[in-house]
Amino acid sequence: MGAARLGPTGSELKLRRVFLVSYHALPDPAVGGLRLSTLAEHLARSGTEAVLFSARAPRSASGRPLDPRVRRRGIPDRKVFTRAQIFVARALRRLMVRYSVAAATPRASGTGARKETARAGWIARGRWHFFRIIGAVDDHKWWSFKLVVELLRESLRGRPSVVVVSGPPFSPSVSSALVCRLCSVPLLLDFRDPWSGRADSVDYPGFRATLDAWLEAHCATVASAITTTAPSLARAIQERYPEVAKRICCVMNGFDEDMLIDTPPPTGRLLLLFAGTIYYRRSPMPLLNALQQLLGTPGVDRSKVRLDLVGHCSTWQSIDLVAWVRENRLEDCVHIRGLIPRREVATLTRNCNVLVNLAQEQKQQIPAKLFEHMASRRVVLLFAESDSDSAVAVAGRSGVFRLDDDVEQVAAVLRQLYATFCLCPVSDLVPMPEADDALSRRMSNEQLVQALERAIANAR
Repeated sequence: MGAARLGPTGSELKLRRVFLVSYHALPDPAVGGLRLSTLAEHLARSGTEAVLFSARAPRSASGRPLDPRVRRRGIPDRKVFTRAQIFVARALRRLMVRYSVAAATPRASGTGARKETARAGWIARGRWHFFRIIGAVDDHKWWSFKLVVELLRESLRGRPSVVVVSGPPFSPSVSSALVCRLCSVPLLLDFRDPWSGRADSVDYPGFRATLDAWLEAHCATVASAITTTAPSLARAIQERYPEVAKRICCVMNGFDEDMLIDTPPPTGRLLLLFAGTIYYRRSPMPLLNALQQLLGTPGVDRSKVRLDLVGHCSTWQSIDLVAWVRENRLEDCVHIRGLIPRREVATLTRNCNVLVNLAQEQKQQIPAKLFEHMASRRVVLLFAESDSDSAVAVAGRSGVFRLDDDVEQVAAVLRQLYATFCLCPVSDLVPMPEADDALSRRMSNEQLVQALERAIANAR
């Protein structure tokens, strides 16, 4: 039940003042900021005083404005640690080059060359350990330190009923847990992504992974309630902390009302769109290779096929996708662009008929973009494992094709969609996804309000 529906002895008294902590928040367009921004607006509409702590939004922020009823405390982040990290990294690199060059000079004796090489090796190891330590948790630690001060300062004006903090980044979770413990205030800890265990062999094991695990355990112990955005992540945290398992639940993200598209998709062409970031493990190559196969199929008119890649998608791992498209002579069908304003993304979405979602190797995460895709009522190509949370969330829904990284499978689906949109009459179109209210932001906000109420109840 939402806060607005309860009587004066219910949530309106319990949630009279709520602190919300999210590094990103509206009007910052980062998708990670929508969860607590919209929750703050939901609370403010119900009469709760919502104070939202976030990084100061850049002047170029292109997201929609935050409801003025929400008090937004923008804390500037001057990236002190980042600048120090860059300075030290450059100094160590210069030293490495200096000793490596000295060891390779013709005048260097055998013993001298070995000494110079040893020095370069020690410096390289020192540089590795420097990044391992300075990058522990995240690179927002200075901002999180200032957050402690701001939370305490705002608490002097009025003690909050509860504090909710969402990560990543997770250093604000540590700050919020510290303040809640000092002030005896209930804490709702929200996991949008996994925290402990994400620092694998590539991301500096040992100290960093141990520190993350210890801090997560500490915050989980302090928290009166814990929420996640994916069911398997909730189960993993319950197994990790059985003593607080009853406090943990899953509240998925959802689509906002302004994401709903009522107009039918265009026909006559196959128009695919990917808008967002191509992350390290989310490969676009099965789609690109399958598209190349489709264009080589007899009877396919390549002038009727277009794929737009918009956002941080010019490279994937070490592959230059712009060069790859050019080398494979796909420039007429594949168009790669950088970041564009949100309104242009909305226009592209309205004018396409197939949306692409890359969610491979992220079994404990459901991309927030997936809910927006469901609201668009376009065909969705979801690249994800069959047992992933993304696949489970949309299982059985019309218009969604769950795909493995199998080029032949993807090519077969593309041929089907080409025939559907380019060759068949409108009446034979595949069913479009339905914007189910269970996947709406309104529903997720009501569930988060209930989680806030449980956090207060558990703290008694």
